[in-house]
Amino acid sequence: MKLTDKNIDAYLVLGAENKRYISGFTGSNSLVIMYDNGGFFATDGRYTLQANQEVKEGFEKVIITAGDSFIEVLKQELKQKGIKRLGFDSNHINLSLYNEYKEALSFLEMVEVNSLVEEQRLCKTEEEINNIKEAVKITDRVLLEGQKEIKEGMSEKELANLLDYYHVKFGGEKPSFDTIVAFGENAALPHATPGDRKLKSGDIITVDFGCFYNGYCSDMTRTFFFGEPKSEELVKIHDIVNEAGKRQMAAVKEGASTKEIDAIGRDYITEQGYGECFAHGTGHGIGLEIHESPRLNTVSDVILKEGMAITIEPGIYVEGLGGVRIENDLIVRKDGAESLNQSDRSYNALNELNK
Repeated sequence: MKLTDKNIDAYLVLGAENKRYISGFTGSNSLVIMYDNGGFFATDGRYTLQANQEVKEGFEKVIITAGDSFIEVLKQELKQKGIKRLGFDSNHINLSLYNEYKEALSFLEMVEVNSLVEEQRLCKTEEEINNIKEAVKITDRVLLEGQKEIKEGMSEKELANLLDYYHVKFGGEKPSFDTIVAFGENAALPHATPGDRKLKSGDIITVDFGCFYNGYCSDMTRTFFFGEPKSEELVKIHDIVNEAGKRQMAAVKEGASTKEIDAIGRDYITEQGYGECFAHGTGHGIGLEIHESPRLNTVSDVILKEGMAITIEPGIYVEGLGGVRIENDLIVRKDGAESLNQSDRSYNALNELNK
């Protein structure tokens, strides 16, 4: 896609992940401009070596010295290039900074062009997919090793910290979000914060966690019992959620609608009498961010394309009892989905491991 198709001469790239995607730079302070042919990159002196190592070919690089400002560098660059219409994404800029740009760049027109880079990020390259696959492999291993350490009396916080430690030990850069661990009745909270609740025999356990590998995310949820299940209803709910997820994953392929995939699982859960207990969307995209487009829910009607990386994560949550969520990472292919996770999805996974 050419910028001229959007009726702009240049595009100001905003947002850390977007800057990384376009320029290759992973540092925290940069200016990135896209042109139809090449681009412009600036950073400060702290990142001179890093910029020389990371920034892609085709970018003119400038290192800003102390006392200079990014806005002044931006102004001089755009004036020199004769830019008349500069695109930008209003989702990544606050009003104060926008007004600063508007004043400094009074010689051109600033044009709102939202999600231009995010649209490019939707379909992953094979290199990006390989990074996601490696992140998922690490998370699969973390679950297996972490399950071996689970014991009665440990707290949710202890297990969460253990999983975070293993993610780094096994090659992840860091957790891709705040790890969720919920025991027993706390599993009724979809985004439970790990606390001091101690694990008891018969409890259900929900773990939702992931890591970054080369900047790309994994995101997996598993729900299983510690010892013999206390609740027959939770066993039933687990079977329902697992089946809903299987049906949804079977429907994932190029050309499928995100809204329709959501409905497949949601309708099944409703038929089983738990429709009001599934209160979130079916899934989301993953990549440089843990939550990216596309969204899979009741209102997002995106048509899937090959190379999209998504999650499928139906759930049922019953206050005072507990809950179940099972989440898998998938790559959309022409004729179906490539499911990346190898971890056991059954409610008895931990008990089987400890036999």
